[in-house]
Amino acid sequence: MVAYGSSALHPTAPLLPSPHNLTSSEATTTNLVDTVLKLAREVGEMFTEVPYIKAVAGILIQIIAIRDEIKTTKERSVELINKVLRRSKVVLDGLLSVAMSPRKELLARMELNLIDYHKLLSEVQGFLQRNKLKGLFHRIIHRKSDLSEVETYDRLIDNYNIDFLTDFLLQSHITGLPQESAPSVMTSDP
Repeated sequence: MVAYGSSALHPTAPLLPSPHNLTSSEATTTNLVDTVLKLAREVGEMFTEVPYIKAVAGILIQIIAIRDEIKTTKERSVELINKVLRRSKVVLDGLLSVAMSPRKELLARMELNLIDYHKLLSEVQGFLQRNKLKGLFHRIIHRKSDLSEVETYDRLIDNYNIDFLTDFLLQSHITGLPQESAPSVMTSDP
């Protein structure tokens, strides 16, 4: 039997990374990707006369690029979730300030805004739920459209927040709601 990898050189080496050391595992994966990428490029350039070596190296490079795209989509999805939470805090703070003010009738005027926000959050939730349930094959095939959809929802959340704050400030100004009741405006994301 032929053994491959570092465990072939060290029979006592664990086959799987320890669950207690995820940072080390992530570093090992990054190192492995970097190493394979470097080797694939070198081998592809060195053995141009050997059939299929350059093709194999090219496929490995493409697989690594796909891996990076999937990872980017996952990272952007987490960023989207965090943005939804931050923006929702602004909306909820605004609603709470109106509810605690003498001008509670403004809540009824903001109903259309809330209906729109509900629809948007439902779409975001549906997208995130579908992506959570997707298998690896589906994530590979749809990686570019998924990233595009994340970016679209990111923009829509920002647009809603701007519309909500504008409407809130206009209604509070028109009806005389004190400015200290206005939700704090988040101008940039951390």
